[in-house]
Amino acid sequence: MTRIVMLKSAELDFKELCHDFKARHGAPACAAFRDSFKTLLTDLNSLPTAAHPSPKPLPSAC
Repeated sequence: MTRIVMLKSAELDFKELCHDFKARHGAPACAAFRDSFKTLLTDLNSLPTAAHPSPKPLPSAC
């Protein structure tokens, strides 16, 4: 499994990105974007390595 470390600055960037995306494309598109990002992280966590998956959830910006 791959370990994903989310830095505080990256979390703030993600929240800002979601906020801007929601403002331009609406709440349904933002929710779809967020779900796609969760799927991406899940897929990355399934890759084989010696580390453990990160238990930290995505920040809720949408």
